Amino acid sequence: VIHSCLDYKNKLTVQILVAKLFKKFRGINVICIVGDGYEPDGFDAYFFVSYHTYCLAKQKNKFLFEGVVENQNIQKETLSDPKNPSRKIQLMYSGAIDGHVSLENLIKALQEQKFINRYELIITGICNDNSLKDYFNSFSNIKYLGFLKDKELHLIAQQVDVFINPRRINFLPNEFNFPSKLLFYMQFDKPIISSVTKGVSPFFLEFLLPIEGDKKEDFINAIDKFNNLSHTEIENNLKKQMALKVNLSKKNASNLLLKF
Repeated sequence: VIHSCLDYKNKLTVQILVAKLFKKFRGINVICIVGDGYEPDGFDAYFFVSYHTYCLAKQKNKFLFEGVVENQNIQKETLSDPKNPSRKIQLMYSGAIDGHVSLENLIKALQEQKFINRYELIITGICNDNSLKDYFNSFSNIKYLGFLKDKELHLIAQQVDVFINPRRINFLPNEFNFPSKLLFYMQFDKPIISSVTKGVSPFFLEFLLPIEGDKKEDFINAIDKFNNLSHTEIENNLKKQMALKVNLSKKNASNLLLKF
């Protein structure tokens, strides 16, 4: 049962009703996977994909299940030092281009004199707003590539230096989201600069380079912090990222189900 609507706490969706009927008349144990909403009562176990809803839940039989990192053995592109001054550092954002993210403020930050000739932002994802596309294309260090097929997307992701996840902080749905973007980025073993919303568990904070807000100044500060990291510090962050990546495997997800 996937329950992922913010206002359905006291409403029976068709899926919840069917699950309750199976449990009542067939004696089947039911796991409720809670997305970005609240958990309905009466099930045997609850798997929460958002840390925030996991913390809010009053159920005793609850588990935090933030997802799985696919392609655990993906081939990493061998690149020179990402902070090599002889070429631009490539940041990548891939995903929805809508109210969830603050791309415009990120782009404004990258137009600062200290960044404009040093950084290039690669954006992929669906954008139906032509004026926004024109905005992206009006900057020399911004490349909007549109919606890519998986093979194309993975090829670009292997070639960039750093991933960035510029989510809006004071946007209610972002409090309940699970870290799907981070799970995608973690396939490629690169540094990740990310906003930290309530849905992200403390495990990710071990290696993320945090963005403290969603204003232009917040992005400037986050990129400055990345600039000041030594090669050793970047490598240490990547080791911590790899440790969590191993834990977020399909095998460990299966073991969690088997324990239940």
